[in-house]
Amino acid sequence: MNKLAKAKTMVLARLPGRPRKVPTWAKVEKVKTVLPGTVEEGIENLLLFDCRQLDASTARQLVRLIPALLHMRHAWRAHFAEYGCLVCHRKNTEYGAGGFCFRCGCRIGGRMRRQLRQIEVGRDRLAELATFKEALCMKYNTAQRLLNGDD
Repeated sequence: MNKLAKAKTMVLARLPGRPRKVPTWAKVEKVKTVLPGTVEEGIENLLLFDCRQLDASTARQLVRLIPALLHMRHAWRAHFAEYGCLVCHRKNTEYGAGGFCFRCGCRIGGRMRRQLRQIEVGRDRLAELATFKEALCMKYNTAQRLLNGDD
């Protein structure tokens, strides 16, 4: 009398959940950036950047070169104390950096590192660095000739 239903295996066309977007260098190059109008505006943008996702040694070197970054770090910490984390808005948690709590900073940093690894696939860093170095040397030599004359 009791008939049991036969179990059927279902093959999913894709994994459940939100699909992963694989970034490519072409997508990154399509992003339009607005250049700062003045040098002061560029420095202010750099100060707001605040070395959030850089490793500690690079961040220390930037603070050494641009001491105003230290003041922005204090400003981000004060913002966190007043309003909480920029992402999760929690106040009673450990402060990470740049206005993020420790958990959100780790999560966003990990996400950015994964994105960078995926973007870097297929790029030849050594060739790009050699091209950049060559262009930089050309600019330097041109500046030297302009400043010193054709001596």
